[in-house]
Amino acid sequence: MTAVASKGQQIAARDAGGNIAALSTIVAFTQDESTQEALTRLAEKGLMPHASVVPGGLSTAVTTGMPDCTVLLVDISDSPDPVADIHHLSGLGAAQIVATGPVNDVTLYRALLDAGASDYVVVPVVPEELARALTVKRREERSDAVAETTMATAVIGARGGVGATTIAVSIAWLLAHEYKQRTALLDLDLQFGTCALALDLLPGRGLREVLESPDRIDSMFVSSAMVNESDTLFVLGGEEPLEEALYLNPNGIGILFAAIQPDFTNIVVDLPRTMVTGQRSLLESMTSILIVSDLSLSGMRDTVRLKALAQESAPDVALEVIVAEGQNRRNTISKADFERGIEGKIAHIVPFDARTADEAASNGRAVPESGGSRRPLVKSLRQITGRVALEGKPKARRKWFGK
Repeated sequence: MTAVASKGQQIAARDAGGNIAALSTIVAFTQDESTQEALTRLAEKGLMPHASVVPGGLSTAVTTGMPDCTVLLVDISDSPDPVADIHHLSGLGAAQIVATGPVNDVTLYRALLDAGASDYVVVPVVPEELARALTVKRREERSDAVAETTMATAVIGARGGVGATTIAVSIAWLLAHEYKQRTALLDLDLQFGTCALALDLLPGRGLREVLESPDRIDSMFVSSAMVNESDTLFVLGGEEPLEEALYLNPNGIGILFAAIQPDFTNIVVDLPRTMVTGQRSLLESMTSILIVSDLSLSGMRDTVRLKALAQESAPDVALEVIVAEGQNRRNTISKADFERGIEGKIAHIVPFDARTADEAASNGRAVPESGGSRRPLVKSLRQITGRVALEGKPKARRKWFGK
């Protein structure tokens, strides 16, 4: 056997999703150079636990028997019947089995999974894909524990200027300061986001880099990109130049969310409506989705569209529609007409309170901090926060890595 990770990396290493994989061992039966190189690179970066390489493939593993390990990586290219061999190995122990091979065929993939493999990676192997395959079970087990302690709320504005960011910032501030819970506020509008500005903070410069290069994500990297509002509230956002095009990895937000999830009791995501279509898996990982609209006809239309997409993407996640009253009520429709249009009830109506909102903006403070507890807007924001706060057991939701 050839070890490809240092002894220090056997104790704890980070997978591609940023989660700790503690006291795990990997044994790889392979002669494929790309697989061996990927294992070496991942070990050097600390992205995987200890691994050892045995010359040969699946047939060698069957002859040798199940080694003492938590993850078994096998190259199926030398096996005349890989499905039967995987089935045989899976009956010998509880180790997670990951297969690699040259055939890119969905029928083979499904057959291998049915036989007992947890994943199948086509060679030549990409290091990040291999890391995800090698850690999928541990991530699912960890997400079970995390699901009991972490609340995640996505706030989506059906239209611009309806107050979605104000609501997101207020929820995060209240959870951090009045509920005394460790909270992350994630602003995914990298060029026009105002979550940090609303709290009189300079946005960090690392979110763009995190989302462009998710293979670099770990807790230290994310922590360096976050800005502390207090000991319990942490803001992750950006203010990227408008003249620069952003080339974000489509999987970056998911990996980022998985990386920060174990470290916080609450995560509040200010999710721009323009990003919703591409982040359907992110919606599925939430415990609550809040769609914020006004009582306009266009607001009703877009609420219907966002509601349908959210319910299709995350049918098990609690979804509520919040209406923010505006100053100009001439072009608004009635509450009854709005509810008929969206085929559902409005969960909460936020009263129009320009004075309180303007004071908070001028002071660079969250509305609940600036406005005082007796003002209608502050009372309303507290009620919304109470609907999504962690009180007892969290609401049911699908696990991030459960797909």
